[in-house]
Amino acid sequence: MANRRDLKKDINFLTSEMLMQCDVKLYLNPEGDKTKVLEIAEGLIAVKDSALSQICKPEYVQGGSKPGKKYFKNVVVSFVEKSNELLEKLSKL
Repeated sequence: MANRRDLKKDINFLTSEMLMQCDVKLYLNPEGDKTKVLEIAEGLIAVKDSALSQICKPEYVQGGSKPGKKYFKNVVVSFVEKSNELLEKLSKL
């Protein structure tokens, strides 16, 4: 498992790349619906913030033990799934 710092860097990098796709969509299609693209960008930022908060302040399991690999893997999988949903919406515009 990667350490928390690397997970946060990867999430920030992926989010910035996805936001760049939103910017490109706005630039290449100025007649398109800007509000939908901006809503998708806001959704991406919300997903990023949620994933980072789960990594920075993990939920401890019963008994006070630290979260393991499974917890962080679930956070990453959740981030990827939600991001993919938003990117699919962007590609349909």
